[in-house]
Amino acid sequence: MGSPQPMRFANVQEFLAYLPDEQLEIVELLRALVQEVHPAAREKLAYNVPFYYHPKRFCFIWPAAVPWGGLQSGVALGFLAPHMMRHATDPKAKLFRLHFHRLSEVDVPYVRFLLEEALLF
Repeated sequence: MGSPQPMRFANVQEFLAYLPDEQLEIVELLRALVQEVHPAAREKLAYNVPFYYHPKRFCFIWPAAVPWGGLQSGVALGFLAPHMMRHATDPKAKLFRLHFHRLSEVDVPYVRFLLEEALLF
């Protein structure tokens, strides 16, 4: 059975070079926020997008330019195991995503809060 992913990035730099400018700006801001809040977090490509580990996987950044994520536009910041986060409204949810279409839509204090909360449990 073939992979649904038509390309494979060798590293994060190759992934970033592939992105259109408007998505790249958002991805770079989100990456910087993850590093600011969790400097020890490890960034690793999984499913051809950056996932972050500390020590286990806690969030990812998925731009629409990587088509098998199901986004039509913009960039998603996803959190794994949101049922452990205090803000969660669905105790059975396995994923919580924020979706940004423009850099100006990124609520930096709220994203910082979520990133801090993601590793509390």
